[in-house]
Amino acid sequence: MNAKNYALWLLGKRAYTQKRLREKLESKNYPQADIDSAMKFCIDQGFINDIEYAKSFIRTRDICSPRGKHLLRLELIKRGVSDEDLIEVFADEEVAARPEEELARELIRRKTRQYDTLNKEKKYQRLFGLLARRGFEINTIRSVLDEYFRK
Repeated sequence: MNAKNYALWLLGKRAYTQKRLREKLESKNYPQADIDSAMKFCIDQGFINDIEYAKSFIRTRDICSPRGKHLLRLELIKRGVSDEDLIEVFADEEVAARPEEELARELIRRKTRQYDTLNKEKKYQRLFGLLARRGFEINTIRSVLDEYFRK
């Protein structure tokens, strides 16, 4: 299978960033000229779009495993989305309108049952740590937890 066909086969299975697709092709030891040609074809045809990949990634994370903007940014950089593309993604109204407080509340709602046997202070610490590891800002964490524990 040549580099172009392999790239199309990979893209038929799931979306890739330019960086990840290039790495996959390089791991198969295709000649650099073939890789460049395959990448150019995929980009020209619109099969690879890092901005759309990032938006889709964020939507999926919001549903399955909510994260704060900071951690999302780091995960997308790790996947090969450029800083310029990230600026555009986070400037998009759909992404910018993500209510982080609402995502944090949803995460607390999902996880709170497993901490029911703990005292209030320990539960606060565990939820605080969970939200911090998920990349939520400190002000958001404090606000949401204060609201939660006022109930």
